[in-house]
Formats: sequence, structure tokens, C-alpha cells
Amino acid sequence: MKQVATSGRIRQNKEVFMQTQVVERKVEEGILAINNLDLNRFVEKLQQPAPRGVEWSKEQAEDADKWYRRFLILGLKYPGVNIVPSKEVDVLWHSHILDMKRYEQDTRRIFGKILYHRPASEGRNMQPQIARTNALMLVEFGEEFTGSLATCDICD
Repeated sequence: MKQVATSGRIRQNKEVFMQTQVVERKVEEGILAINNLDLNRFVEKLQQPAPRGVEWSKEQAEDADKWYRRFLILGLKYPGVNIVPSKEVDVLWHSHILDMKRYEQDTRRIFGKILYHRPASEGRNMQPQIARTNALMLVEFGEEFTGSLATCDICD
């Protein structure tokens, strides 16, 4: 009887290990896809004068690109956690979303589904999500968002 129980536990542990390997591989593939995203058109648009762009410097736009990719990586690595973007990341995210077909293709390739943007409802306390996002940024990338955080988050 004891040998059967041990055998069952070993089989269960192997299944958990194999599932973990699959998840880790999907995360690695997703991070590679995020790093390979071609966001140049959106980054360049941010540098243009209003109303088409927001007149950011090249450095500001490139910084938003870096943080947007990090934001996406957190969304991938921590599914179900409401990750809050910085205001700059939110601007780039909106630009990406507006190219709906491409955004859908990109997020399906990375996440296996469309990544939805959820604006914060009036009166919703975003402080817990902001604190969690900054803590995850610090753990994963060694630094927190700089500047203000937006009033929206990732929605599953």
C-alpha cells in the first residue's frame, strides 16, 4: 500500500514538474516575442507634434518603449495580477492598441489572448495595484517606474 502511494506521488510530482516546464517555456517564448516587437512606428509617432504625437524627445519615447516592454513582461509573468502602467507607458500602449489588428496579433502571440486595457473607474483606489506593480518592477528589473502612474491596468 505504501509503495502504491509513493508511486502515485512520484507520478504527480513528475506531472507538476512537466507543467512547470511548459509554463516556463511559454514565458520565455513570450519574453522573446516582447523583445522582438517592432514598436518603432509608435515610438516615432510619440515624437511628432500634436495632434498626431505628443512631442516627446527621442530619449523620452525610447524610455517609454523600454518601460512598455517591461510592463508587458510583468503582465506575462504575473497573470491575474493587475499591473499598472506609468502615464508614459499608457500613452505608448494606447498607440499600440489603436493599430487594432497588429495589437491583437501581438498580444495573442505573447499572451495567447488579447491583452485588455481597463481604465480605472471613478473612485477606485489604485494604490494597492500601484504598490504591487512597483514592487514587481523592482524585483524583476531592479528599478521602479519613474514619474506618475496611470489610472488603468491590465484586465484579464
